[in-house]
Amino acid sequence: MKHILIVDDNEIVLEVLSDLLEHHSYEVYSATDGNLGLNLLDKHPIDLVFLDLVIPNKEGLETLLEIKKKHPNTLVIAMSGKSYHSGFDNLAAAKALGAVQTLKKPFSTEQIIGLLNELFTD
Repeated sequence: MKHILIVDDNEIVLEVLSDLLEHHSYEVYSATDGNLGLNLLDKHPIDLVFLDLVIPNKEGLETLLEIKKKHPNTLVIAMSGKSYHSGFDNLAAAKALGAVQTLKKPFSTEQIIGLLNELFTD
């Protein structure tokens, strides 16, 4: 069984994504900020992290860098619904920093399942 961590400060996203993943037989952990997510990573064998890039206490790109440093084999899918007027693309930055994939919010259940099938086909 694969273990997935969801790090997002939106309770609705956490609930919907957790329910979807558990329905597809994944073991799911969730955290509402970067620090809590990193603590869970240190305590549990996590295969994949769904990481929102706009989160409190340790923003997403900083959290991503720490994940890749401390848990280099853990896959990360970066998520964001934020667009910046300056033209900064936080999803492109996450990809450059080691995210295996990115998701623009809102996303569909089909997108999630498709990504998981791509990443976890044996």
